[in-house]
Amino acid sequence: MAQATVEITQSGPAGQIIYREDRIAIRFDWEFAGTERALAFVYGLPARAWDERHPGARGRQSEIYDMVCAEIIRQKAQGSVCEIDLVGGVITVMRPSSLG
Repeated sequence: MAQATVEITQSGPAGQIIYREDRIAIRFDWEFAGTERALAFVYGLPARAWDERHPGARGRQSEIYDMVCAEIIRQKAQGSVCEIDLVGGVITVMRPSSLG
């Protein structure tokens, strides 16, 4: 398996995240949350559609969402954490001040 990359782009108060690995390219959309606890919401595919829409990543939704979360924190939101809803396909990036 090739090294995976995560590219995060912004256009105004929203943007895209592209997860790439070998011939796989998975797109996520994101937007700033504007809430006291949440910094951003990231929208991918819900669990029921994952394997069908991403056959090259079949059975790997959790692993890929974890990688995307780690890269969001490393690249853009140090000190934050992610809450992942695989069923709904949504990642919530939580503000560091809302932890603990």
